[in-house]
Amino acid sequence: MYKLLLIFALGLTGCDSSSDSTTQPVTNTDNTYKTVNITGIGTTTTINETDKFDLNIEGIGNTITIERYNDIATLNLTGNNNQITFERTTDVDTFNITGNDNTIFVDASITSSVTITNNTGSGNQIIVQ
Repeated sequence: MYKLLLIFALGLTGCDSSSDSTTQPVTNTDNTYKTVNITGIGTTTTINETDKFDLNIEGIGNTITIERYNDIATLNLTGNNNQITFERTTDVDTFNITGNDNTIFVDASITSSVTITNNTGSGNQIIVQ
């Protein structure tokens, strides 16, 4: 288990919505957090939740921005060639990666916390800028 202290920041510009993308609150019977599901191929999505939540991302070639002040209990990333940008002051308690060739952008200038508990995919990279 890796504990990284970082806050995420990287602006995202442009918008491409060439396929389906869904953001759906789902009742989660295992805990009290809302679950947000993002699926698609080549879509651009911005996440901005007010309460702590679980986030599932799957698909291919998606561009996802998680806005600042989001508090994620568990982030599950499956799928390939996705780009995820964490804006500063976003917290992720548990981060599971099972997809391949995903890129996660993180700003190293500010502090936040992320725990990567599982990275079973290949070619995934975290770019600290």
